[in-house]
Amino acid sequence: MSHTTILLAEDNTSIRELVTESLQDEGFEVIAVDCGNRAADVLASEQTVDLLFSDIYMPGQLNGVQLASKGRALRPALKVLLTSGNPTRDFTPPEDLPFLPKPFGMGEMLRMVHQVLQHAR
Repeated sequence: MSHTTILLAEDNTSIRELVTESLQDEGFEVIAVDCGNRAADVLASEQTVDLLFSDIYMPGQLNGVQLASKGRALRPALKVLLTSGNPTRDFTPPEDLPFLPKPFGMGEMLRMVHQVLQHAR
């Protein structure tokens, strides 16, 4: 699965590094950022992005749902996978946005990434 680029927006450094490594080991190109604002900058650039994989709750002005909406406005074909490890907050993922709850295993995460990439919007 070469030449597939994933934009990973995750504020937790250890999770971001682990997920980046797992995705790269699977053959993906990964652009890893620590907040929604940086991810939005990438999405607004000419950089190729096939999948936005974003935490929902991050510091900065954009949360993952807002980032997904902005990304799809800029790139209508963008595939999105959201994640969160904070079940105490009142949140129901939008039905059109796949959701992977934390904590997740790397195998589970990779299966979900492949599933989202292969699923037509």
